[in-house]
Amino acid sequence: MGWSYCKVLAVYLSLVLLFISTDENEATLHRPARTKVKRGKRPDGVAYDNKNMPANCEVCRLVAEEIERYIADSNEEKSMDEQEQKKRNRERRRKGKKNTEEIKVNKLKEAVRSVCKTMRQYLPQDDLTKFRYVTRNILSETASLTAAATEPAKEEKVKHEYNSYVHPETKRLENECRRLVKKYKSEIMQWNDSKKSNFSSLADFLCLDVVLQNDKNRSKCLAKNKADDKLWTNAFEHLSTFHQAVQDEL
Repeated sequence: MGWSYCKVLAVYLSLVLLFISTDENEATLHRPARTKVKRGKRPDGVAYDNKNMPANCEVCRLVAEEIERYIADSNEEKSMDEQEQKKRNRERRRKGKKNTEEIKVNKLKEAVRSVCKTMRQYLPQDDLTKFRYVTRNILSETASLTAAATEPAKEEKVKHEYNSYVHPETKRLENECRRLVKKYKSEIMQWNDSKKSNFSSLADFLCLDVVLQNDKNRSKCLAKNKADDKLWTNAFEHLSTFHQAVQDEL
């Protein structure tokens, strides 16, 4: 009796284990496969992802440059003729210094609010002798110009490659921008002080004197030239060489 009971129990347990094993196998078969996010082919001239970038220096420099560019572009006097500028100056003198300072403060606030969105336009370029980041528009235009010289049909395709490429450093650049602006917003607003804004750039005031004051290598990044001029020079040299070669064949 006892032996028969043990045999029945053993058979029952075997069936249970077989059922569990089959169920797990079916679940595994039906589990969706993991897919990797494809970033697309890395366009020519774009640097590989560097996990240590962007550093504080690169972020601060771009933030300072974009804020100053925003303020300069929003300057209404650029589109005024001489008579309009004289009228605007008379109005400002009549309203006094307080009104002028209020205008400057409002422009700076607008620039600070929008600056981190501008980081999306940057890609890291691969020339280590130049400042690491350049706008994707510069890379796109110079690369498409070079491509159009030999294969005009590729021009739009090349532009699309640069404009649609997703680089990990671009997202980190935007995130680091938000962190820096949040941490140093009061210092950025202090730059509005006429003594500071008239006698130093925002990059000098914010980056050298505040953000990077304890960084021994702070001047290296700030002193590096941008790659823009070299990219355009290379593109036009390529065009010149190509056209000369065509003329020589004729």
